[in-house]
Amino acid sequence: ACVPLVGAGLMVNTLTRLITSHPGYEVDGLTTIRVTAPASISTPAAAMSFWRDVLEQVRMTPGVISATVGRVPPEEGAGSLTAEDTRDDPTSREGAALLVAGPRYFDVLGIPMRAGREFTDADTAGGPPVAIIDDETARRFWPDESALGKRVRYSPHLPWMIVVGVAGDVMTSRPSKGQPSFELYTPAWQGNNPQRLSVVIRSSGSRTPLIEELRKRIREIYPSAEISAPQLVRDMYGPSLVEPRFT
Repeated sequence: ACVPLVGAGLMVNTLTRLITSHPGYEVDGLTTIRVTAPASISTPAAAMSFWRDVLEQVRMTPGVISATVGRVPPEEGAGSLTAEDTRDDPTSREGAALLVAGPRYFDVLGIPMRAGREFTDADTAGGPPVAIIDDETARRFWPDESALGKRVRYSPHLPWMIVVGVAGDVMTSRPSKGQPSFELYTPAWQGNNPQRLSVVIRSSGSRTPLIEELRKRIREIYPSAEISAPQLVRDMYGPSLVEPRFT
């Protein structure tokens, strides 16, 4: 009689230790599609006009709740983050996840803004370089003061960027590890390659007809634009969003 009870106890113990790792934003209903502008679009001004047109068409597509451009976790790049306040201290550098974000990026993904602002259409290559950091980065470099107005960079070959916002922490490549990394966001319109970006879509209902309609709308105004296969953001994480822990 004791064996079934022991087995049941082990099962309950295992179930209660299922760890659900929340990535820090709402992945359900999010899809990314990589879009490449036609070769004729070769200037920053033309690229911005192209992306405004694309986003307008995407947002008008039935089933789309909201849309932006950018790189979503876990598609991050990597860099060595340095704060201007501590640039002479080599031990102050931190490995950081680098993410590109367009206007309304944090609203679309559901990442809370803790302080400051999101990026806007005014954050272009002609303006001052700006960045948004996460809570973890703000606590690391400025534990007792506001990070807004401070300056950071992720390469000694790039200019310092003014921190204009602080966002909630997100998990990057492996959320189940429970180790928040340092995140640095840069504006899509200040990027080196605005001709190729990911469109991030939050939608409801069936995805297939929505994507087909979206492709149709974009190609009606830009026939030579390249549009990749869509990818669900949840699938990028795979099984790491729920991972059992045995003890």
